[in-house]
Amino acid sequence: MSTPNRRGLEAKRESDELRDEAAKQARQTVHGADERASQLIAEATRQREAIETVIGDLAQERDAVVAKVRKLAEHLEETAGGVAREAAVSGSITTSEDSEPPEEEAITRTAPVAAVEDLSAEPTPLRRRNGSPAV
Repeated sequence: MSTPNRRGLEAKRESDELRDEAAKQARQTVHGADERASQLIAEATRQREAIETVIGDLAQERDAVVAKVRKLAEHLEETAGGVAREAAVSGSITTSEDSEPPEEEAITRTAPVAAVEDLSAEPTPLRRRNGSPAV
């Protein structure tokens, strides 16, 4: 063999080795990337399932709270209706015209309220309905 032919064969062999090594590294890189992608997908799937579980639990809790609130509202409505019926039957329902507040609460002015522009006037003393001062 001649030297130029031999050099050509060595160059071809070296280029084949480099190409094979590059292909091997590429396969290893792709394999590593595939494994990492599988791990990421598996972790994301676990997280999604955990989130879906939490959402389901929260939805059940919400439904339970809504049911309790509705039950309490119905109970309150029944109680209020019962109290109103009892009061109507016993005749204890009175209108504001029929009843007067207790003396301690029945405070009235003894004179008309002064006009807003007349701020220098003495304030009107407050008195109870029976005429005594409301101190």
